[in-house]
Amino acid sequence: MTEILKRGGGIQEGFEFQYWYGVKLIIDWKVSPPKDLSFPPWLKQEVGLENYGIFDDILMYKDSVYRYYQAKNSSITIGGIIDKNDLLNDKSDLSILKMFKSYLKIKTIHPEGNFQLIIVSNRSLAGILRKIFLKDKRIEESFIINTVKKKKKEFRNEIQIKCKGDDLQDFLRKLLFIHSTAPENEILNKPIIPTEYSKYIYNWVEKIAHKRIENSENKISYGDLQDLLKLDKNNIPLRLGFYSKSEFPTEILYDFSIDFFKNINGSLNDINWEDFKDEIEEIRKRILAETQKRLIKIEALTHLTIGFLIGFVFRSTTKFNIQIVQNYNDIEELWTYKSENKEILDDIDINHEISISNSKNLILCLEATDKPLKPVVMEYLRDNNVEYKQITEIKLKPPIKAEQVTPIINLIKNNMLKINKINTIHIFCAIPLALAILLGYNFNAMPKIQLYEFNMNERNYIPSYLLRQKESR
Repeated sequence: MTEILKRGGGIQEGFEFQYWYGVKLIIDWKVSPPKDLSFPPWLKQEVGLENYGIFDDILMYKDSVYRYYQAKNSSITIGGIIDKNDLLNDKSDLSILKMFKSYLKIKTIHPEGNFQLIIVSNRSLAGILRKIFLKDKRIEESFIINTVKKKKKEFRNEIQIKCKGDDLQDFLRKLLFIHSTAPENEILNKPIIPTEYSKYIYNWVEKIAHKRIENSENKISYGDLQDLLKLDKNNIPLRLGFYSKSEFPTEILYDFSIDFFKNINGSLNDINWEDFKDEIEEIRKRILAETQKRLIKIEALTHLTIGFLIGFVFRSTTKFNIQIVQNYNDIEELWTYKSENKEILDDIDINHEISISNSKNLILCLEATDKPLKPVVMEYLRDNNVEYKQITEIKLKPPIKAEQVTPIINLIKNNMLKINKINTIHIFCAIPLALAILLGYNFNAMPKIQLYEFNMNERNYIPSYLLRQKESR
């Protein structure tokens, strides 16, 4: 099993390179979890009882072989090559002499020889350095190719002088170079590995890489990975992305996503919201057909109407559980609705205005900004001759925190349902997108709901979509 994932050598790029390579190994080995080791060599290394030299970044054990890894990141010569000087300079982190000394130390731990020494680098090793091996008990020309081709004899002689003894040939058999420019790409491009699963393991690796051994403040400990290896991927949510207010972020890998932005060319009046809802419905059908998961994590930068539609399509009666990523001043929170929480937030400014009209319309104004919403809404109602039975104005104090979300939604639902003989609820709002999604998620056993979108150019509201409860079954 993976036993150690040490921090990189002083730069964030180095950290990430090393962490992601550790994640790659963990995922590869997750397919067939190895048996536990009888002792933890990494712990001996960290408290100073053993010293493996440079091969101390990632230690793995599989098929009766110990594999000692060193992940090297080059921030100076990205795309450069490892040449003769790197290997022969005693001060280099990749000197043959340092590797050989590490080999001798590790051999004392595994005298039976069941170990390998592996250098993983983001330098361009492919085609320059290959697996170092012997044939017919001689160092073959394939030991170093291209870079030192003209001086291979001189090179071999220098190595033999620096690495004296019968162990040299065995050392060269065990040394393997691997090229990995971006380990995260190797992981996230695998269709069988959900992106969120990979990110979860990365965060786990990063976290354990900062733990310390008790009573030894100068040492880093890493715990073993038993719990992680037993992790059920079904508990990791599917990652969904929806974008209509910005270009789709192609650098983010989603399990399912919709790029609405490419189809928005004109004004809000030209948008066919029905088509957008159909696209969201299609995503839900694909999830049902292609996976067993019902836990989804939503990242979105989109119109509030689309937010309501997303929540409505995946609403609670469909048996989906949803998590919404909400950002506020560069602080990211994960918002969810907890149905078991019946709390209702009571420290809220709520105003009701009852009309003498016989209308069956309820006007609901939801605002979580410092600017009053009702004057703009009243202007729309007058201009469009919309009558109403009651206007309910709910003012939420920003910023809304994750722990407030469920009580706020409970409050809004109560105000939507407590008035009798309402046929249509008209919702005008200036709220966080995540709240709109979670409100849509709770639109069950409701009257018809007319959604509106605020037109920033004309500074007024336009009707966008009419939700009916018979939809999305």
